[in-house]
Amino acid sequence: VRSPWTWIGVTAALAVVGGGLIIYYVPRTERAKAAA
Repeated sequence: VRSPWTWIGVTAALAVVGGGLIIYYVPRTERAKAAA
């Protein structure tokens, strides 16, 4: 079993990447909906 810090690091990295994607894509989809 890996150390808990490995999972904490992986979870934090995924959260950062996921948050970045949401911040990047959500405004585009909202604008697309508003334009349509």
